[in-house]
Amino acid sequence: RRRREEEERRRREEEAERRRRQQEEEERRRNEKPVPKPPPRYRGKVPAIGDMLSVNVLKGEDLKRPGKLDKPDPYVMVGFDNQPPPYDHKTEVCKNTTDPVWDEVLNEMATPPYARGLAVEVYDKDHFSKDDFMGRGELDLRAEQNEMHAVELFDDDDHHVGRVYLRYHVRRGSAASSQAVPSGYSNLTFNVTEAKGLIDTDKFGKQDPYVTLHWGPDPAHFFKTSVEKGSNPHWSEGETGVRVPEGVPYVTVMVWDKDPGKDDFLGLCRVPLLPEPRGDHWLPLKVRENEPADDKLRKKGDLGQIRLKLDYNHVQGHGGPLSSTLVRPPSFAASPGPVPTRATVTVVSGEDLPKMDTFGKADPYVTVAVGTAVADDDHKTQVVHKDLDPVWNHDISMRVPEDTTHLTFTVYDHDKFNKSDFMGQAGFDVRAGNRRDMEYVLPLQPRPNNESDLKLMKKHGTLGKLKIRTHWYNPSATTIATPPPAPKPAPEPAPVTIPPPNDGMEVVDDY
Repeated sequence: RRRREEEERRRREEEAERRRRQQEEEERRRNEKPVPKPPPRYRGKVPAIGDMLSVNVLKGEDLKRPGKLDKPDPYVMVGFDNQPPPYDHKTEVCKNTTDPVWDEVLNEMATPPYARGLAVEVYDKDHFSKDDFMGRGELDLRAEQNEMHAVELFDDDDHHVGRVYLRYHVRRGSAASSQAVPSGYSNLTFNVTEAKGLIDTDKFGKQDPYVTLHWGPDPAHFFKTSVEKGSNPHWSEGETGVRVPEGVPYVTVMVWDKDPGKDDFLGLCRVPLLPEPRGDHWLPLKVRENEPADDKLRKKGDLGQIRLKLDYNHVQGHGGPLSSTLVRPPSFAASPGPVPTRATVTVVSGEDLPKMDTFGKADPYVTVAVGTAVADDDHKTQVVHKDLDPVWNHDISMRVPEDTTHLTFTVYDHDKFNKSDFMGQAGFDVRAGNRRDMEYVLPLQPRPNNESDLKLMKKHGTLGKLKIRTHWYNPSATTIATPPPAPKPAPEPAPVTIPPPNDGMEVVDDY
């Protein structure tokens, strides 16, 4: 009897141990992330600003909600990784399933600036309360087009909750040329001089027009003129040089009428960057596409014209902004005479810099590096404390050798006790034909292949802009001093006459 009781006790303990191990294994599998698959084959760069994406959401697989037993009613929302949800493009709802099949095509997704991937979010439809978030994943837009990709989904607690299969296709934006958008980066010099024949939108026919310039379809402007008067205004902004972000297909020029309330739209025109724009142009103004608010303008017909003076300097290549070959059109040929080798660089201001401190501010300063050299202490601005739109107006005089190809500007957040944090970087070409007195508005960018910089840009959407002014000159010729006259030869010393010794005096040799 004791033997049977001992065997029964041992059997119960073994069964309990087996169940415990089984529960641990199930818990481990439930919380375990899938083994990462090898990265997809990448085919070049992300789509350019204004390119249109079509996303075919095929199906979901093994969708689940931890802690809930009933089956979900899932649908998918698709947007870009640098935009906040909710997204405008979504699928229909598949009811009561963990393996839905949508096979829907989401069209007309215009690529915004700085987008690097597609964001995919899955929700559970609820008719009586807010839809439940199930999971999120991302697809790198360098992945090969027209092939099926699996996007792994994770919830807010980083639990794996299934996957969604999709494919995507990119077509060139409607305003872009059929030619390829230039790779690399470019310097665009423009001057908004005047407009004529602007329409009357005010009751008393008194316009207060101003102009904004935008990269492609981006609603945020990178340049804005002053406000003038009348339907034939003249602006005296002068030449302005900006660096064109990589892949931008065109520049949008918009004219507005300044009002105490909302400013009135007067018209726009688009300047394609292929073929390369240069020269003095009168451009007709048009209405916005698919904009009901412009119906009154459509009835008026002629909206007037705007005059632009343009010069375009394109730098080709995929090695980043500072390792490319300059393609200089004839209008950019180096002027005769010696190449200036001295510059006064004025770091004017920054705009919309990322928040770095705990309380949503930053203490920015700027360093300037000549070519590939490291910036020294003489080539940096003062620190502006607790400001995301700092104004430095700091002049830096420097020697720029003739063979120098670029200047690099780096913005840091000053930290009193730790190493300064990187905030953004920009640069421009300073080879012979580009050494002119200019003012630049440079969009700040992350350092190449730096994960922390990419996370910073993804968090803030943009790293801001930097305004720079340059003045080039040559040091004055050194005056050659007249050599001093040859020294006169010293007169020969008069011979010393040694008197003869006195008589009776004995001369003794002294050793």
